[in-house]
Amino acid sequence: MPTIAGDDSSERARLVEALEQGERTGFRTSYTSHTFGWTHQLRDVLELRPEVGYYHSYDAKAFDLGKRNFMWMGGLDVVLRF
Repeated sequence: MPTIAGDDSSERARLVEALEQGERTGFRTSYTSHTFGWTHQLRDVLELRPEVGYYHSYDAKAFDLGKRNFMWMGGLDVVLRF
């Protein structure tokens, strides 16, 4: 039987600049994101990967239909290896 690796965590910080025409996002602004994720291996073929991130736009209200300049986002991946 294969060994189960256990838990692992990850952090990401990212800067995106869309100052020219807003070509990547539709808004002429700079963005940063800070994301934390965790991986929990339940079985040798099954793992869960929840993640939470904070996104911020600096020069425009680019989230929530133009009402906010930040956003919290959460997600979950379920990975089945075969």
